[in-house]
Amino acid sequence: MAMLVFLLTLPGCKGKKQQDQEISEDEELMEDNRPNILFAIADDMSWLHTSFAGCEAIQTPSIDYLARNGAWFNHAYCSAPSCSASRASILTGRNGFELREGACLWSIIPSEFKTYTDYLEESGYFTGCTGKGWGPGDWEDSGRKKNPAGEEYQAIRKIPYEQFGETNPMSNVDYAGNFAEFMKRKPAGQPFCFWYGASEPHRDYLKNIGQMMGKRIGDISVPAFLPDVPEVRNDILDYLVEIEWFDLHLGKMIDLLRAEGELDNTVIVVTSDNGMPFPRAKSNLYEYGTHMPFIIFYKKLIPGGREIDDFVSHTDLAPTFLELAGLSVPEEMSGKSLVDILNSNISGSVDPSRNRVFTFRERHAWVQPEGQIYPMRAMRKDPYLIIWNPEPEMFPAGHPDPQYNFNYYPYGDVDNSPTKDFLLSLQKNEIMNWYYDLAWGKRPEYELYNVNDDPYQIKNLAGLDEYKEIRDQMVDELKDYLIERGDLRMSGREEIYFNAPYYAYKGFASGGLFLKEWEKLNDEEQKLAIERENIKLKENLEKLKELGWKLN
Repeated sequence: MAMLVFLLTLPGCKGKKQQDQEISEDEELMEDNRPNILFAIADDMSWLHTSFAGCEAIQTPSIDYLARNGAWFNHAYCSAPSCSASRASILTGRNGFELREGACLWSIIPSEFKTYTDYLEESGYFTGCTGKGWGPGDWEDSGRKKNPAGEEYQAIRKIPYEQFGETNPMSNVDYAGNFAEFMKRKPAGQPFCFWYGASEPHRDYLKNIGQMMGKRIGDISVPAFLPDVPEVRNDILDYLVEIEWFDLHLGKMIDLLRAEGELDNTVIVVTSDNGMPFPRAKSNLYEYGTHMPFIIFYKKLIPGGREIDDFVSHTDLAPTFLELAGLSVPEEMSGKSLVDILNSNISGSVDPSRNRVFTFRERHAWVQPEGQIYPMRAMRKDPYLIIWNPEPEMFPAGHPDPQYNFNYYPYGDVDNSPTKDFLLSLQKNEIMNWYYDLAWGKRPEYELYNVNDDPYQIKNLAGLDEYKEIRDQMVDELKDYLIERGDLRMSGREEIYFNAPYYAYKGFASGGLFLKEWEKLNDEEQKLAIERENIKLKENLEKLKELGWKLN
C-alpha cells in the first residue's frame, strides 16, 4: 500500500475542503502533479501481433519501447470480443453483462453507469479523446452530453500512407495531431486523461497493402484454425500494416510528451478492444478473440522489463486509473486495481488470487432472424478455457441465409474479407471443409480446452469422460460468478439484452439505413430503400455463387 500513501500525500490530492482553505483554485491546478493518463486502444488486434511479442512480420517500435520500459502482461483479457461492450467495460470497470443495454454492439451505455472519465473530470482532470472512443452506438440517447471516453478531438485530418490516396480505406483522423491540439488546450498544471482510439486494424483493408509496403508473405504465422493458404497469409499481412499505423501515431504522442517534459509523469496503457477480425477470433471467446496486448508504462513506479503472468481483465483499468489519481474505487466496480501489482517491482506471478478472468458476448451485429442473439459466457483459468453456449441450436457466427444479416452476406458476425470468402468456398471441399465447420458450424453447449496444450482451441474436451469432473467444476465456478455479479441471463431477464436499441443497419428491416435515418423516410421512400437492398442481396448471391457456396 506504499503507493497509495504516496499518492495521497501529493499536492492536489488533499480533500477538497482542505484545499479550498489552504490555496486558491489557480494554485491548486499548478500544484496538481497527479499522473497524466494516456490510454491507447487499437481496434481488433490480438495479443501476439507486435514485434515485442515475437511477430516477425511486423515492426512496432513504439509498443516495444513501452513494453521494455514498463510492464507487459502475458494474460490480459477483454470483457467482450465486441467493440461497444468491450469499451463500456473498460470505461466503467464492470463486466459488460452488468451494463444492461451496454452489453450489446451499436447500443448505449445507460447513464446510470459512471465512467472513470467522469470521476477523473470531477476531480480536476482535463479529459479528451480522438479517433474511436466508446462506440459504435448512440451516447446521446443514453442522456450523456459527450462521448463517454471524453470530449472529442477529430478536426485534424491526415491521409494515411498518402501514396495510396483514396483507395486506402483507413481512417484519415490524424490521431497524433489531435492529441497535440488537446495538449495545447490543456490548462497549465492540470493533469490530463486522454483516450487514443485508433480505428485500425479494423476492416476494411486495402488489398495487398502488406506486400506493397514490402512485407513478405513467408514471414506470416497462420493460426491453426485458418487454412495456411496465400489468400489468408496476404490478408494477415494487410492487417499488420494497420497495426503499424496505430504504433506510428503512438510514437508521435510519446515524442510530444517527452518534448513537453510530461513523459515521466504519464501513465501510458496500450491494449485493444478485441481480437483480430478473422473467423473464430473477433466476436468469439477463444484466445484470438479475447486475449489482448496489454502494457502499462509509468516511469515513476514501474522499472523496465517486467513481464506479469497474473490473469488481468480490462475491467481492472478503471479502478487502476482511479487509484493512481488518488481517488477511491467505487464498490460496484467488478475490476480490481492493478496498483499493488505495479508497486511490487517483480515479474512473473505476483498475486496468486488473480488466477481467472471472465468473458462474455451478447448481440454483436444484426445477423439472426428478428435480431435474435447468440450469447456466450466463458472463464479462463489456467490451463483451461470453459465456454458456455446457452443457445447451441443457433449459428454462432450469424445465420447462413444472407437476408437475415445486416450486410446481406452469410455469417455476418465475421467481417467480410478475402479470408472469409476463401472459407466460404470450402463448403463442399472434402479435404478442407474442416476449416469451414470450425468457422461456421454449430457448437455444443459446453466447450473445454487445455489452452497450454491446444493454443488454437481445436480439441473440445468437454464431452470426454476423463474431463467430466474438471468441466463440471469450471461450469459451476463460472455460473456462480455470473450469479454473484448479476448477469441478467442468470435471473431470467435476458430480454433486456434482446430489446437493447440497435442504431445501425438492420438490412431489410431498415432499408439498410441507420435507424434514425429510416424513421425520417415516408412510405414511398422506405419502399425504394428496400428495393435497393434487394438489389444488393442479389449481387451478393451472385458473388457467393461464384465462390461455389450454396445455402443449404
